[in-house]
Amino acid sequence: MVPQIRFFIFLSTFFFFLFAFVFSIISSGRGGGPNNTNAIEKEALRNIQKQWRITTWETLQSTDPCDRLKPWRRDGENAWINCSCDPNNTCSIIELKVFEMNVSGRIPDALFNLTNLVNLNLSRNIFNGSIPEDIHKLKHLRILSLDKNQFSGNITPSIGNLTNLTYLSLGTNRFSGGIPSTVGSLTLLEQLYIDSSGLSGPLPSDLANMTSLKKLWAFDNDFTGNLPESIGQLTNLTDLQIYGTSLEGPIPKNFSALTKLETLKLGDLSGADSNLLFLENMKSLFTLSLRNCQVADEIPTFLRNFSNLTYLDLSFNKMHGSIPNLFGKLTTLQYLFLGNNALSDLFPSEVLTENKNLTTVDVSFNNISGSLSSNDLRAGLSMNYIGTSMNRQSDSKPFLKCIEMESSPCTSNYPSAASSFSVNCGGKELSLSGIDFFSDTAPLGMADFHISSNHRWAVSSSQSFISKSNGSNFIVNTDEPMPKIYQTARISTRSLRYLVVGLQNGTYKVELLFAEIVMDDTPSWTGLGRRIFNIYIQNQLVEQDFNIIAEAKGSKKPYNKTYKITVANNILDIHLLWSGRGTCCIPAEGTYGPLVSAINVTREDHFTPSPTSSSHNERRAGIIVGTAAGCAAAVIILSSIVYLWWKRIDLDRIQVHTNTAKQS
Repeated sequence: MVPQIRFFIFLSTFFFFLFAFVFSIISSGRGGGPNNTNAIEKEALRNIQKQWRITTWETLQSTDPCDRLKPWRRDGENAWINCSCDPNNTCSIIELKVFEMNVSGRIPDALFNLTNLVNLNLSRNIFNGSIPEDIHKLKHLRILSLDKNQFSGNITPSIGNLTNLTYLSLGTNRFSGGIPSTVGSLTLLEQLYIDSSGLSGPLPSDLANMTSLKKLWAFDNDFTGNLPESIGQLTNLTDLQIYGTSLEGPIPKNFSALTKLETLKLGDLSGADSNLLFLENMKSLFTLSLRNCQVADEIPTFLRNFSNLTYLDLSFNKMHGSIPNLFGKLTTLQYLFLGNNALSDLFPSEVLTENKNLTTVDVSFNNISGSLSSNDLRAGLSMNYIGTSMNRQSDSKPFLKCIEMESSPCTSNYPSAASSFSVNCGGKELSLSGIDFFSDTAPLGMADFHISSNHRWAVSSSQSFISKSNGSNFIVNTDEPMPKIYQTARISTRSLRYLVVGLQNGTYKVELLFAEIVMDDTPSWTGLGRRIFNIYIQNQLVEQDFNIIAEAKGSKKPYNKTYKITVANNILDIHLLWSGRGTCCIPAEGTYGPLVSAINVTREDHFTPSPTSSSHNERRAGIIVGTAAGCAAAVIILSSIVYLWWKRIDLDRIQVHTNTAKQS
């Protein structure tokens, strides 16, 4: 028994000291003593805490920043500090995160005393002012996140001295000027996000030096000049997104070298036409969007080799020729957008019957024809073919034929022409100020349209993103105290179109009712979002870069716009179109594109009456003329009586004065 007791005591003692040793390491970092942060960095953090008023860091004023037991050392916290300590427990700050805390103010000079920082994350706050030139002192930085703030001014060229950067995010800010050419020194950079940052001018050719770059987001900026060939030299790119700019085409031929691309989104190019030959070897693509790029080409047959392609958008271009049935064989494809082109011939029904993975097809406003059966339009598929010769051989045929490319008047199908139209977009039928607004609550898919029960109007929608916050119907609502008609709205991330048929020809007042009920304008990072879209009426641009919050001076505020237009073919076309502008992801991903609360259309002019109502109008005109003549005669007679009456009074007065004189 004695040896066993001794062995037990030995084991107990051993594990006690082992536990004490491990605990000392965990509680104090490396080595046996407490951590001791570099004095300069300790003071810098205390100054930062005072200026930014981070309450969870208040004990920094009396505690070592690298103390492992403090709340700011817990990974996952929004305000987080991470340290690196040497064997002597002398520590330096290597990571600083102040994320999504609505901290305001400028970057203090004290921050640049944290010269050992590797990761600096200040995203989703409301920091303002410029990026200080002293940022070059943080030469060890590999990750720099300053997106979703209110930084302004020019981007300092000294950012090019951060040559260890692999990740740089400056998106959603209020910068001005162009991209400094010094970014070409960031040869290790793998991800660059400058979307919605306020930048302008040409894209510098120095971008070609960033040969490690894998992701480049540069959309929603006022970049000018040609889409640069230098981007074609970034052969490691897997994600390239440039749209919503003022850049011009054509798409450079050397983009064909970008064979590692998995996501390519180009859009809103003006200038010369482009073709699709540069795509031939990009077989790794999952997402391909060339919306509104002046592409004048046929759909290439080599797309059948794109075995990963899930999303294809060639809408709003000059595409011609027929739609090939290769999309039926391309079974990875789920989303197909070909609307608003010059495509022709029969639509191959095999595309729908053979590819059961297709969920969204938009071929609207093309010269294509064909008939679709109920089997073709299976459950789970949304398809928009309005503005084509395709139809379901149903009650909607007269409407669809009338809208078909808006080619001819449709008075034969609608003999009793209307002179007004009102709809509560996204809401139920209601009356307001004596105006009856139609209900518009029909659920719509990603590419879809709905024709009203009276066959007088339709809503057409095309979406490029499914947002959980938007739901599947793309209708939003609010309980904010405002007139009921503004509490609901139709939204779209691409194209939202209202088409009215059977209207009298003439001059109309078109009133569009808006209220931003999704984005807010609070003094928070969530108030940094911008919804921007264009408005076309009768295919004429009437508003470019329309921003509801800017016009209404705030969110949740009603704002109306009125336009005077002419209806000449009995059709009214109101088109709200996203042109790549505005933020993409505030308050949530997919929050962008058109939004409208209601539409009210009334006729204003008085044209020559139609033959069916001329006799009534002539009788009415005769009555008016007769009444006017009678009134004029009555006025003359009454005036004569009054004149004679006053004349008699004057004669009597003369006689009285005369008689008085005689008596005297």
